[in-house]
Amino acid sequence: MKIKLDPPSLPLAAYVKYFWVLESCAETHSELVYPTGNFQLLFHYKNPFCNVFADGTKTQQAQFLVSGQKTGYRNVMTYLDHGVVGVELYPFAAFAFFPFSLSELLNQDPELSHIYRDWKNYEWQFLDCENAQQRVQIVESFLISKLHVGDQSDFRLVQSCLVEIEQQKGLIVMERLQQKYHMGERALERLFQQKVGVSPKKYCDILKFNHAIDLIKSKKYLSLTEIGYLAGYYDQSHFIKSCKQYTGHTPSSIQSLCA
Repeated sequence: MKIKLDPPSLPLAAYVKYFWVLESCAETHSELVYPTGNFQLLFHYKNPFCNVFADGTKTQQAQFLVSGQKTGYRNVMTYLDHGVVGVELYPFAAFAFFPFSLSELLNQDPELSHIYRDWKNYEWQFLDCENAQQRVQIVESFLISKLHVGDQSDFRLVQSCLVEIEQQKGLIVMERLQQKYHMGERALERLFQQKVGVSPKKYCDILKFNHAIDLIKSKKYLSLTEIGYLAGYYDQSHFIKSCKQYTGHTPSSIQSLCA
């Protein structure tokens, strides 16, 4: 299995974090996927992945799909000969590619052609490519054709809000955002639902949880109690509940998986 990361070209630099390419021959692999606050697009050019949900149900991913905000977990399995180009979008910029509220994509993985019928005009070129670089270029061309920021003030507002939340690791009081950006509670809620895909409270909670996971993965000599405290959980039971909600595991079992 090999993973390759590529930076976006200049027209997409403010909207796309990076492109990634995963390719393997006849190798089976399972990975826990949990909420991160990010958006992805996946372009499979070989066998698509399989999603295994908490209730045991399995579904094969579409060949080309949009992966919206997530509030739950799943295991993603690769099997046989697989290859995929992934696009990681900045969470404050994803709305620039979709002509509707991002809340419609919450916990959804729709086929790309269901959103953009003209992807079919790019599909045959993508599948006919000889290497990963060519495939990334096709995907870039498609994304550039769909980029529509509209009111720049909205883009800057969402970016400023999300960057501040990220800097605070999700530990921010909503009233602070409302006061800073001169918005009422409902206006802030509406902005996040439309432009981010989840409520501001949920987005902060997801980032707080991911900070805890990062602390676990750092393998520093910290106890799970210390990690929970540093991540902003007021007690251990709250930390355990959050881990189970977002991963299906307790903090100790996550620590074992990261060992």
